[in-house]
Formats: sequence, C-alpha cells, structure tokens
Amino acid sequence: MSTAIPLELPPPVQQIPSDILWEEINGRVVEKYVGAKEIDLANDLAFLIKQVAKPGKLGRTHVEMVFDWMKLVGHKRRPNVAFVSFNRWASDVDLPLGTDWIVVPDLAVEIVSPSNSYADIVEKKNEYFQVGVTQVWIVVPSAREIHVYESATDMRIVSGADTLSAKSLLPGFELPLTELFGTAN
Repeated sequence: MSTAIPLELPPPVQQIPSDILWEEINGRVVEKYVGAKEIDLANDLAFLIKQVAKPGKLGRTHVEMVFDWMKLVGHKRRPNVAFVSFNRWASDVDLPLGTDWIVVPDLAVEIVSPSNSYADIVEKKNEYFQVGVTQVWIVVPSAREIHVYESATDMRIVSGADTLSAKSLLPGFELPLTELFGTAN
C-alpha cells in the first residue's frame, strides 16, 4: 500500500516526524503514502478480524503497527493490518512501550494503492514469508479481490461474491467480499 520514498533526515537529527507513517529499510526511513480508501479498508478488515480473534482469545489485530525485524532482515515494516496470535505473543504479556514491536505476525495484510509498484508488493510479500509470517493477504481494491498467500508461491484469489476465510489462523472468520467491497456497479 505504499511506495518507498526515502525521507532524508538531516544529521544529527534522527527523530522520525510524528505525523508520517514510515518503515525503515536498510537503515533508511521511508515514508508510506496511504490513501483514505486504503485506510478505510484496513480499519474494516482489522475490525472484522478482531470480532473473531478477541472473543475466541486467538490474538491481537493491529493497523499500521511497526514490526522490528532488524535482526532478521534489517528492516522495520508496517503492514496495513496484522494479526499476532497469542502463540507468538502471550495474552498476559503487555505490548512494548514505544513504536516498535519485535515479533513476527501470523498474518500480514497489504492493501494495494495507486502509489504502490508491483515490485514493492512482491518484495514485501516475500519478506513477510522470509521472517516467518504464516499467511499474507494482498488486497486489490480496484479488482475487488484478495490474493491469499500460504507461502511465497502458493496463492489463491478470492473475488466477486466469494467468501474469505482463514481457518488455520482464525477459526470462524468468514468474510463475504461483498461485505468488504460492496456490490459491483
């Protein structure tokens, strides 16, 4: 959902402006450009996932959380939506203070926007699996479909009147795409 545009911070200032969304790629802070439509979809998806995850005591759902994988791949990433199971971060352990969470989510969701390049999306998807994400959803609003990856190469497309499910990660999660995207005109 973002294009990697380097944000140059003048030395010696190393503070990241608080009014931007960012990722850190190979030591460079990169601003994420997220449109209103993509933020709305991310919030909707997070809400719908949380409706299953919270009562089922499955895990936590977040929008635009920074995940620190510096030791794994030298990056800090911010998926549009992420689900972290209580198997990966116990329910009785508080979230860290600050902006970064050193954990790998079970699910990472990227919502494609006009500012994305195909290469950006593929790079993020591959990196998510490299660090240990179990499932990746690439949401393509313009096509009203979601590409569900179980590995970097195993993908199925959910589209039209299909229902998105994630039985292994989120038992009970069933989302008719018409509920997320509406009906086609």
